[in-house]
Amino acid sequence: MTIATDLITELMRAANHIDRVDHIQRRRLIERADEAIREMRMETGIAPSPHERDLVIDIFTIGSHADDQPDETCVRAMLDAADLIRMLHITLDERRRTRR
Repeated sequence: MTIATDLITELMRAANHIDRVDHIQRRRLIERADEAIREMRMETGIAPSPHERDLVIDIFTIGSHADDQPDETCVRAMLDAADLIRMLHITLDERRRTRR
């Protein structure tokens, strides 16, 4: 497994068992996902559209305030982050394959 797939697995597991994940763990996991997304975006060269709301900002905001967020909000942020990481991971894999 790669770092991306490991993080996706952690996010999915935490989202599915949110009642077992304390607020500190939620914040740290969402912050790790936010950092990974930002790094992967830089690597792919995919920038957010200035005309669309950037989901990464929402994920970061929720992670920064995980103590005050309802479970459903943290679950949504984790699932959104997992989806973004998955899409960016696929994009990076495709680019690496075409360069060979």
